[in-house]
Amino acid sequence: ATGLISSGVGLVIGFCVMLFVGACVAAEPALYRDGIVLVFPPRHRSKALALLDETGRTLASWLSARLVSMFAIAMLSAVGLSVLRIPYAVALGSLAGALAFIPNVGAFVAAVPAVILALAISPDRVPRSGVRATLDAGWALSR
Repeated sequence: ATGLISSGVGLVIGFCVMLFVGACVAAEPALYRDGIVLVFPPRHRSKALALLDETGRTLASWLSARLVSMFAIAMLSAVGLSVLRIPYAVALGSLAGALAFIPNVGAFVAAVPAVILALAISPDRVPRSGVRATLDAGWALSR
């Protein structure tokens, strides 16, 4: 039990440190970029700066595309669950959108509460092909 608590506390502390460092870097990215460039020899600093700038642009583009995908998953999930008259459709759609950030697994994890809720209400609302189509669409959109 002590090992489990210790691991849990370590996980929470690590997550908090990651958020703090991420916030600091996001607040002043030029400061940290310039600090990293100073590690390189003077003759390679211009290449390192160009590489870091290109990496930053690429990551920003990826994050933008990921956010658009997450929004689409949230909206389509909420609409689909509403059509099936599943309660909390907006909350479950929002959960699906948020978990879509996790590659390959997020869409499956997000489908579990929706399917369980639908089964609890009425098994007729969860046809096998519908569950399969939902999981397949979530997986395809999360890639």
